[in-house]
Amino acid sequence: VNEMEKTGKSVPGTAMALLKAKDALDYEDYDDVIFYAVQIKTSIDKWEGERTDEDAIQAISRAQFILADLRKTDADTNEVEELFQQAKDVFEDKDFGKAEELAIKVANIAEELKKEGHRKKAEDLIEKIRKEISDLAGSMDTTRIEEQFAKAQEAYDTGDYMVSIRIVKRLGPQIQKSRDKSIVPKLEKSIGEATRAISRAKAGGMNTLMPENLMRQAKFALENKRYEEVTSFVRQIMEIIKKTTIEKEEKASTEYKKLIPEAMKAVQKIRGQKWDVKSLVEKLK
Repeated sequence: VNEMEKTGKSVPGTAMALLKAKDALDYEDYDDVIFYAVQIKTSIDKWEGERTDEDAIQAISRAQFILADLRKTDADTNEVEELFQQAKDVFEDKDFGKAEELAIKVANIAEELKKEGHRKKAEDLIEKIRKEISDLAGSMDTTRIEEQFAKAQEAYDTGDYMVSIRIVKRLGPQIQKSRDKSIVPKLEKSIGEATRAISRAKAGGMNTLMPENLMRQAKFALENKRYEEVTSFVRQIMEIIKKTTIEKEEKASTEYKKLIPEAMKAVQKIRGQKWDVKSLVEKLK
């Protein structure tokens, strides 16, 4: 009876006969147990003998439909594909009962694999959204988003993975919109500061070709909502300008230090003459 029910079909009278057989067993009426058990087996054997190629075709079609969905996931379908091919092969040999049995097995395995694929997808999406919500929490009110996220988590916990996936996917655009509202002004400000730093460096004689190229990339990344890249480009710009400025100052400092002793010597030479030596000495200090 259990094997028959796996096919999604039933033979009239078998369920009631099975209950009567169990009751008879409880009352130790073994003759009735045997009577009902034989009745059930006879009914099922007759049903199996009447199965046609139409039953097998329906089972194979259902298995094929479920397999098509499964192939869209990341699941390993090699084993179930081989089993499905066996079902088609025995169908060609006109062993319709065996073909139907294999096709039903294929459908059951594919359903389990598909469910596991949905579970894994829901799990990955939930973790991704959880991190994004956490990143937003410090800069804005995420109460409404968190309420929706709780529903997605609840659906996942109860095994309703597709509902969980749908909720999380709807949250994506909401989080993106919130992130734009929160992060974009800050990034625009940092780009403005970096732009002014480039202008100052250029006015000071620095070669700003590389910082200007990085700035173009930063603006392009901002337009395409690649916020982490924007931060990275701006940081590189500021580091290049800072490093170049320090190197330039160190070089200038070294040159000035060489000039000071020469200037001191020149001052010594004109001491006693009608020169404003005091003011020169103050400037050297």
